[in-house]
Amino acid sequence: MYIKYSSMIYRYVYDGMDKCFEAITHDEQKVKIGFQKEHDFYYKVIETTDPNIQDIYDINFYVDYID
Repeated sequence: MYIKYSSMIYRYVYDGMDKCFEAITHDEQKVKIGFQKEHDFYYKVIETTDPNIQDIYDINFYVDYID
């Protein structure tokens, strides 16, 4: 899933251990206040009622390969 949050696009994942949704990026230029660094990525826990959420969507794509 993806989230448009404060005019930036992030991966949006459910963290089953902490039972929360997180916006994730590897791009340091997208890091805003509240993001934390873990290994080589940044994340921020986002409540579903956060007013900075502009859109949440999922993209499915399929590749048809003929050999």
